[in-house]
Amino acid sequence: MIETAFYLCIAILVYIYFIYPLFLYLLSKQVKYSKNIGCCNGYKTKVTIIIPAHNEEAVITNKIKNCFEQDYDHKLLQVIVISDGSTDNTVKYSKETIKECDANIDFKLLEVNERKGKTNIINKAMENVDGELTIFSDANVFLATDAVTNIVYAFADDTVGCVAGQLSYINEDTTATVQSAGVYWYYEEFIKYQESITGSMMGADGSIFAIKTRLFQPLPLYVLDDFCTSMNCIFQGYLLVFDPRVRAFEKSAEKNNEEFRRRVRISNRCYNSFLWMKNSIFAMSFFNVFKFVSHKLLRWYTFLFLLLVFVLNVVGYYLNESTAFQYLLLLQILFYLSALLGTQEKIIRKLGAVGKFCNVTYYFVSANFATMIGIIKSFQGIKTAVWNKAESTR
Repeated sequence: MIETAFYLCIAILVYIYFIYPLFLYLLSKQVKYSKNIGCCNGYKTKVTIIIPAHNEEAVITNKIKNCFEQDYDHKLLQVIVISDGSTDNTVKYSKETIKECDANIDFKLLEVNERKGKTNIINKAMENVDGELTIFSDANVFLATDAVTNIVYAFADDTVGCVAGQLSYINEDTTATVQSAGVYWYYEEFIKYQESITGSMMGADGSIFAIKTRLFQPLPLYVLDDFCTSMNCIFQGYLLVFDPRVRAFEKSAEKNNEEFRRRVRISNRCYNSFLWMKNSIFAMSFFNVFKFVSHKLLRWYTFLFLLLVFVLNVVGYYLNESTAFQYLLLLQILFYLSALLGTQEKIIRKLGAVGKFCNVTYYFVSANFATMIGIIKSFQGIKTAVWNKAESTR
């Protein structure tokens, strides 16, 4: 019984991280991919860019200028900056920058004095949207000059309700934390792309994604706005697609403690979002439910399977004293020791390939530990709505 449970947990972990991505990849090769091929390049419509901001004085000037540098027709572009109780110069710098930019763009600066979090100001910003399409982009994310144009091209396909872009980190070589986050992000975007080719991906990232404005539905303040807004498009019968032509760039968190806190917060909000949307999620098509369970739900519980594998391995070794249990327990101990070593950045820099492996194992273990904390907080009824940004991402 113990041996069966042990190998079953290992099989689930292998499925989550290897078999599911491989299955999607092989399936995508059998699909004639017809979405987002840019065959309707003459399609144009009014577009709104929403920029949520809380104390973003370090980046807001460049962010606004980045919007004005888009090669899309400025007369069809609306930009809304909405401040979530900013106490620095975010509003002041926004006003100054607006005066310097193209007056053809419809620009709105909104101020919310009572800080209630990003989801709250997204709800309020959407009340002022004039565009047929709405783009959501964080203040520290900078878009390629053709990003808006490519988003509009993607929506020329009437079956598309939401488009997510490709995010790249601009500081990948700075610290071990960023390097590991970069590896994880490439892996994630590979899965998203394969999901998109075979239908819809399971949720967009808030750095850069867009929806048909009429599909937006106001959200509870404690849920993850990007996850829920993008999934809502699927619930309404549209596709959520990944378009690698839509490019965006940002700095990743450079410190372990910043990245860990970010993962805890995102995990808590993700799981609370799941609880809020679960009826709609399990009402999707069988294939979409399969993708959601494989990519999201099982992944969130990786920490539980890792814990079970270790405990069952120890118990199985002491009860059976088999060679297989002995070697597998040794491998697990070495794995977690490498993760522990991954916390010592000065040491692992000198270890070459071994050091990079330790980076990845540390990121994997800490990310799953953070997910565990976030989900436990959700079970405790904790609903994170407001948080402080990672300073190293600005």
